[in-house]
Amino acid sequence: MGIDGFRKEMAPVLNAGSFLEALRLFISLDLRILERWMVTAAAVSTLSAALGYVAAYLIQTNRKKTRAFKK
Repeated sequence: MGIDGFRKEMAPVLNAGSFLEALRLFISLDLRILERWMVTAAAVSTLSAALGYVAAYLIQTNRKKTRAFKK
C-alpha cells in the first residue's frame, strides 16, 4: 500500500466529528494497516526502552564512579 492508499484509508478517521466516532472508524480500518501499525509501534517502543535503559545505566555508573572518587 502506498501513501495515497494510506491517506484514502485514514481520511474518514481524520475527518471524524468526535473522538468516539474516530475511534470506531480507526478500529474498523483494514487489518493490513493496523497490523503494520502495531508491529511498528512495538518495534519503536522496544528500541526506545532499550536505549533508555542503556542511557540510565551509563548515567548511574558515572554517578557511582564520581561519588566514589569524591569520598
